[in-house]
Amino acid sequence: MTSVTGGKRPRESCNDAAFGDAVVAVHDWGTVIAWPDGTCVHGAPEDTDGYRQTAYDHGYGDDTLALCQEHELMHVALCHWLGMPSPVMEALRNAPDEMPGAELRALEEAAVLSVQKFARALGVDLIEAMARYARVAL
Repeated sequence: MTSVTGGKRPRESCNDAAFGDAVVAVHDWGTVIAWPDGTCVHGAPEDTDGYRQTAYDHGYGDDTLALCQEHELMHVALCHWLGMPSPVMEALRNAPDEMPGAELRALEEAAVLSVQKFARALGVDLIEAMARYARVAL
């Protein structure tokens, strides 16, 4: 299921953080992003060599859980900051195989991973940093 190994700081469920109309919950297994219409997107680390390599390449070492948690949060937070819903999350919520805009979603993925790599290089915990800017969901 996940490829998280020992020695990592587990993240317990936290207060839900809201960015626009999306509510992000970070759990010790991954994330859930929910919207008022009842749709949800669940995120959990992938048990693949490619995912492990992405974690390593972006400063997470073998901590694929932290990569996942910060990645899903950043999709919502970054796009909210830009004043738009996340094209990636919109595709996942709707019909991902039918939705146009693959190039825009690829750019979003690259931007999110770049922010993650930058934050890791600076020693910034994105979950903690974003919690300061999110509003607490009721």
